[in-house]
Amino acid sequence: MINVPRFCRALLMAAMASTGFLASGVQAAEKAEAHFVVRDRVIAPDPGAFTATITGIGNGGRMLRNGSGFEPAIYRTSFTVTESAANRIIAGQAALSNFDSLRSGTLDGASVQVLRLENRAFRLIRRDTVRDGGSHASGWVNALPFKRVIPGKATRHVFDWDRWNRPDAPYHFMLRAVSSTGEVSPPSNPIAVRSPAKLRKQPGKPARLIKFEAGEEGIFTALSGDLTAPTNLRAKVKANGRLSLQWDAADGDVVGYILYRSDLPPEEHRGFYLDLAGEGEALRTGDLVILSKRFTTTSRLKYHTNRVWKAEKASGLFRPSMLDFFPDEDPNRTWRLAAHPADTPVSEPGETFLELTLGPRAKARIGMATNSGLAQEFLPVLDPDATYRMEAWMKADTPMGVRFALGGFHGKQPNKVPPARFEVTENWEKYTIEFSPKALAPGKAPGQMHLSAMGPGTLSVDNFRVYRADAPYLDLLPEQYEWLAASGMSALRTHAFVKTRRSTYDLAQLTDPGGLPSGTQSQNSLPQTLAVVERAGMNPWLQVEMHFTPQEWLGLVEYLAAPFDPAVDDATSKPWAAKRHAQGRTAPWTEAFDRIYFELANETWNRLFAPWTFRPMTDAATGANLRRGAVYGAFQEYVLGILRQSPHWPALEGKLTTVVGGWEARKFGRDAAANSPGTDILSVGAYIGGWEAKEANTGETPEDFFRLLTHVLQWGRPVARRHAAEAREIATKRGHPLTLGTYEAGPGYALNGLNGAKISAEEAAAQERVMKSLASGSATLDAFLMRAVEGFSLQNFFTFGPGPRWRSHAVAHRGVHAHPPWTLLSLFNTAALGDFLEVETREVPRADLPEARRRQAVEDAPLIGAYATRQGDRMALILISRQVPGYPRRGSSGESRVRVDLPFSRVSGIRRFEMTGDYDTHTLEAEAVRVVETELPGGDVAGFTIENLRPGETLIYVFDGVAR
Repeated sequence: MINVPRFCRALLMAAMASTGFLASGVQAAEKAEAHFVVRDRVIAPDPGAFTATITGIGNGGRMLRNGSGFEPAIYRTSFTVTESAANRIIAGQAALSNFDSLRSGTLDGASVQVLRLENRAFRLIRRDTVRDGGSHASGWVNALPFKRVIPGKATRHVFDWDRWNRPDAPYHFMLRAVSSTGEVSPPSNPIAVRSPAKLRKQPGKPARLIKFEAGEEGIFTALSGDLTAPTNLRAKVKANGRLSLQWDAADGDVVGYILYRSDLPPEEHRGFYLDLAGEGEALRTGDLVILSKRFTTTSRLKYHTNRVWKAEKASGLFRPSMLDFFPDEDPNRTWRLAAHPADTPVSEPGETFLELTLGPRAKARIGMATNSGLAQEFLPVLDPDATYRMEAWMKADTPMGVRFALGGFHGKQPNKVPPARFEVTENWEKYTIEFSPKALAPGKAPGQMHLSAMGPGTLSVDNFRVYRADAPYLDLLPEQYEWLAASGMSALRTHAFVKTRRSTYDLAQLTDPGGLPSGTQSQNSLPQTLAVVERAGMNPWLQVEMHFTPQEWLGLVEYLAAPFDPAVDDATSKPWAAKRHAQGRTAPWTEAFDRIYFELANETWNRLFAPWTFRPMTDAATGANLRRGAVYGAFQEYVLGILRQSPHWPALEGKLTTVVGGWEARKFGRDAAANSPGTDILSVGAYIGGWEAKEANTGETPEDFFRLLTHVLQWGRPVARRHAAEAREIATKRGHPLTLGTYEAGPGYALNGLNGAKISAEEAAAQERVMKSLASGSATLDAFLMRAVEGFSLQNFFTFGPGPRWRSHAVAHRGVHAHPPWTLLSLFNTAALGDFLEVETREVPRADLPEARRRQAVEDAPLIGAYATRQGDRMALILISRQVPGYPRRGSSGESRVRVDLPFSRVSGIRRFEMTGDYDTHTLEAEAVRVVETELPGGDVAGFTIENLRPGETLIYVFDGVAR
């Protein structure tokens, strides 16, 4: 018999006594007793190693995060047709004007795909373009917040200009009354008002509004026959800049008034629609439109409405983020994106470069906020022990001095990095400078890096980059490869290519070198990311936005899977394989990996990531109403159908595993999988806390930690079992296997403002400590292992890399150590993989868990999780404590003595893996929780006992050379 002693409890008991968890006079609580029997019967096959999501990755990717490659902006959006027409797309104003930010004419020349849902399947009914002058986005737009109206008894209203509105510009207003049933009156008389020349925060109380449930997008459309129009609308701009509106009341069932505005007078309104240049099948109400346009230039004057004139994100939609001005507003300084000639000497040139023309004494800066100080974690902190490299390709039509400098808070530091000056000549040349900061910067003010120049002259710039000099640009740092190698993760999920919204990419940009795409996170690209995944020794889990054309989907298959022999192939016959070959990747990417997972977009149920989401649709052939999950499944089948048409599909088919994503509490993913026979894995998001799990912000009491540790029992396991039953049912009905997975899982976080949550800075800090504690690591591993037992074959941790909240590692200035959830998942990957064996519970400490929010009530819930795996002659035993001191039973120590009956009698050796620290010890600022491995002698294990399983702890025993 092997008796395994554990740590001394003196410190723990003293802490409990000091906080009142022990009853008066109690010296030490008895350990709970547990008894498990491991049987040599497989209950779930080896699921393989866990996986992880990567966001924008690579050396320098978080410095100049976007726009430094000076490529065209790719605008893409999706919406449904609201009225049938032959050669016209009629849709909502929000869709066609990007929420009243785009003017008429902006989408001239855009390409469109029109898809129709028929018999639960999508069919591409038309490819076309918007004719020149055919893009219309003019009319009255609701000027009030969503679901708000002016009270019905009011006859006056104060309108406040937003600071980002266009100053000294004409605005037009109109008023309608609205009835209790949501119908509207005829319009009032329109009025025209000029905005103040200076817009600033408006003094005074905001006008009173009342909530009213509006129709789609907050727009009322049905005209009432019982309401008269409000009359005599008039306005006055007050001395403080506020706009005072007055009117004579409407007659009828008036519950409120809606205020409308427009940039144009009503006689110039044309409505919201797109006229198509070609001819083809007529469009019907409900058809799905995917629209795309490339922008090599931009203009507030031509493209953007007065409402977003100075709104950086909206008005800068088509402008390189390195620039802070438009090319057509000052004749003394302008710019354009110029096309590279085929013989350009610029390395990794992409399609275009920045050509900046400055008049005499005109100045311009190219750059952005890139870093900050120790008091924040969003931006990188420059390390004085590291060397950074700035590089940029430049040329000028006349010799020009260009300055590279660190601005922002850097300019106020006495030990600031001195600026560098380059004498740029008429030939392309790569200019480089290396630098290091003198010390770590305190505070949280942003620091900037920029190139600056003064005219006269024309300066051309491309591939402006800043990165650490000890690793290639956009490659992982050496220590990050070490982290991945030590983690044992099997695949990396490419989050950099999703959540792009309307500023996105096409296949040309996605397959460019890293640093070029204008619409991906950290300018990541497909070849750059695949190369990183290959060097890490893992498989890719490709997330790709759903907006590609059929030709792009076929091109993606070719890029990944087609061979290319320069002796017989060329760029005409195989353009995408030729591009890959020219990049130095001669063999198809499919030869680099055992498996390629494929997922369309990200959380396509989540409107935060619109427009690449799905809504319910009506089947045009049958009239049936399909839930949005079924629409997702139909679209998945549509894309898979295109991929299968590729002549290179056979090379990809054997490696491709298709995934749909859903959510634990909803039917969305289930409906998608049921309507997509070609889908292999139904995955769900499965966090152990935070807003994703609809859990309140966690505190740091024993009760809070107990709730964290028992989440797996009250929510995780019941939902996993439901999904498993659904997957079996779906697989039977469709005749194709369906397995389960999680596309995101791990510790969750409540964010201030998201879902109405109010999280203070102190609460956010406490949440960080809890979710990076030993207990959080144990709860995370517990949830992953539970799902593996329930049949989940693919599980993903969100996310790999240094940073706050969901990240796996601390940032560099806090030690770049791993947090417990990542550490324990990695430990299982590397030490305990195998088939899951049956574990019978004979005795275990238990508690009744009450119902709370989404959690189910559980009677006699087991407070220790026991799992066992087998691989060859090695068996692993994983014990996870769900107990904490003093809760729910006052005076309990939370410790347990565990006896385990094993299905063998002798072993050649034992390895014990345990974690340092207590259950509430966290790694937010230091590596206070780490793995300790102990070699124990082999021999007889007939009665294996662990004397002390500590509260919230995970223990892993690996038995090598097992023998009966």
